[in-house]
Amino acid sequence: MPTAAIISKPQKPELCEILADLLKWFAERGYACVLDPESAGYLNRPGDAVDRSEMSSHAPEICVTLGGDGTLLSAARAFAHSNTPILGCNLGSLGFLTEVPLTELFTTLEAWKNGTAFVDSRNLMHAELLRHNQPAREWLALNDVVLAKGA
Repeated sequence: MPTAAIISKPQKPELCEILADLLKWFAERGYACVLDPESAGYLNRPGDAVDRSEMSSHAPEICVTLGGDGTLLSAARAFAHSNTPILGCNLGSLGFLTEVPLTELFTTLEAWKNGTAFVDSRNLMHAELLRHNQPAREWLALNDVVLAKGA
């Protein structure tokens, strides 16, 4: 059975209904869904939650994010070492990376399923902080890395 991953923004009560519709859409097409803890919580299914860092091990064919750029960036980190496409659905606030509005979610999913959707390939950047020529911290970044002088 093919699998889809769903990652949701915390503290968005309207996701209860959206997630139910999304699970129904996938089920009607023979998909099982892997839910992050936020998505499982909205649906009162905490036992179905999978930590975001473990979601790629379920080899989903697609990951749908419901939220904004922060939610998409979290998914990008979780799926950084996989070829899983990520569909970023913007839930109304300003988003530069989440290009699909909620009103077009299911139309876009249909286009993806039919192979007619435009898929944009993006690269991740790897940033590393060195102290005394030794790695102190590492980050993966999708859109930018900011260097700022600290206190």
